[in-house]
Amino acid sequence: SFKLAVKRLKKEKAKSHMIFVISDCKPYLCDTDIEVLDNNLHHYIKDAKQNKVKVFGLGFFPDLQHFYGQNYCHIQSYNDIIKFFENQKKMSNVIV
Repeated sequence: SFKLAVKRLKKEKAKSHMIFVISDCKPYLCDTDIEVLDNNLHHYIKDAKQNKVKVFGLGFFPDLQHFYGQNYCHIQSYNDIIKFFENQKKMSNVIV
């Protein structure tokens, strides 16, 4: 789970901690209210940020930017991914 990943990353000594979420759509379970899932994802991303874990979203659904903001790459081609990480490197000076 997201929360477990953050907890495990924080145990590792490193200059930075990152989580990459690769998705083809918004969170969805057939028997759960979508708004609850959306709120949970927002909560987990916020919790990760508070724990200084950077979260990146990579996906094929443009509405996911709502969750990840500038850390989201809407993938339509291989070049989109390359450009995304080049921009991230420029903005944060993090080796990726």
